[in-house]
Formats: sequence, structure tokens, C-alpha cells
Amino acid sequence: MIGKVRRLQRILNASGRSIIVPMDHGFTLGRIAGIKQIGSSIDKLTQSSVDALVMHKGTIIKHYETLQKSNVGLLLHISGSTNLCNLSNRKVLVSSVEEAIRLGCDGVSMHVNLGGEYESEMIHDFGIISDECNKKGMPLLAMIYAKSEGKSNVGHAIQVAYEMGADMVKVGFDGDYESFAEEVEGAGLPVFVAGGERCAEEDLFKMLCTIFSTTTVSGISMGRNVFQSNHIDETLQVIKGIVYEQATLEESIELYHKLVTLNRDKE
Repeated sequence: MIGKVRRLQRILNASGRSIIVPMDHGFTLGRIAGIKQIGSSIDKLTQSSVDALVMHKGTIIKHYETLQKSNVGLLLHISGSTNLCNLSNRKVLVSSVEEAIRLGCDGVSMHVNLGGEYESEMIHDFGIISDECNKKGMPLLAMIYAKSEGKSNVGHAIQVAYEMGADMVKVGFDGDYESFAEEVEGAGLPVFVAGGERCAEEDLFKMLCTIFSTTTVSGISMGRNVFQSNHIDETLQVIKGIVYEQATLEESIELYHKLVTLNRDKE
């Protein structure tokens, strides 16, 4: 398993906490802001030294020259669906572990939705990919969302990832800090919290400061609230302070406005 350990070291920050930025949203949502200008977004993210990026194969191939110049970890997203049909929650495999190896990736990620009509199909695919990852020494990030009767089941999602042999799990946050802290406790593998839909920076910082001061999460896997920001560099600098150093909300907001003002004055 030496290969898997070495690859994980390129994804998981030495601090024990990591910042992962998924950029697979265009597959599902189309040419949204940040994805429409994906070349510029990738440039900014690699220069800001996030720990890892998650992309579909075409994006990796088309922007490999930029990606190979950075030390950013790279995960191939191997499942997908679009929001153009009524089966958008049914994620199917669109790539493979073998392709991730050919592309020089450090890991793979896949999306699994629990609690719906097609749960069994996605769990079946999850088992196949987990087995392939173990055989080939490739880290697996499982993006699992579990909902039943409108209720989020973070603990159940984490347990499925653990028992299926995932190396990392990404889960959603439904706004209940106390429940989230309880469900994340003792997970047995690194847990990453999703960023969700785009929100105001101060709301984002409040959420992150609370989560990182009250739970045992290992990091974030956040896309739209990073690459859709009008101030990507400044936002990431603040997020790093929260994730790596547990900066307070007051410190984070003060730093953000200071950085935005400084950079505006330079323009």
C-alpha cells in the first residue's frame, strides 16, 4: 500500500487538515460562473496552493500543462449526471481508476447518493471502485449524501464510506452544528465538509469557524464558494487561516476586508 500512502500525502496537508476544491460542477450544472472561465480559475487556485483539486478527465487533459507546474494534489472525478433530466441524483461511472493512473492523478473521487431509488446501483459501483483503488494503490474520496424523508444523515454517510473502504469522505452540512459534531466524532477516516451553494463570504466564514472550532473534521471540499468568489485569493487566504490555524470569525472577517482593500488599492 506504499503507493496509496504516498499519493495520500499529496492530498492531505501535513497539518492534518486540507483544503480540496472540486471543479466538477460544469458536468452537472453547465457553464456556470467560475467554470465558464475555468482556465483562469485553475490558474488562481494553483497559485493559491490549495491542497488538491477534483476534476473530470477532459478538464485535466486540457489544462494539464498548468496543473503539472504546481504541487497541488489532483483527483479524477469518475462519476456524474446532469441536471437536465429527472434522474440527476442517479450518478453513473464515467471514468475509471485505470484512467486516473494514466493521467498521473493522486486519487479518485466518486459521488454516491443514499436514500433514493437508485441507491443500490451507486453502492454497487462504489464497491467496484473501492476494490480497484485498493488493488492499484489509489486513494478514494467518497462524496456521499444521505437523505431520508428530507433529513440529512451525515453519520450514516460516514459509516457507509468507512465500511466500504474509502480513504476520505465528503459530507454535506445541514446547519445543525450540534448534530453534525456528534455524527462526525470518531469517524475513523478523514471527513471533509462540503461548501454547498454559493453564499456571502461572511456567512461562509461563520459556518467554517464554527465547524472547525467544534468538530473533528479534517478539512473542506468546497467548490462554488471558492471559484465563484469575486476575490478568490483573499477568500482562500482567510479559509486557510480558519482550516489550518482555527482563526476566529472576528479575525477572519477583519483579514478578509483588509486583503480586499489592499488588493483594490494595488489595481
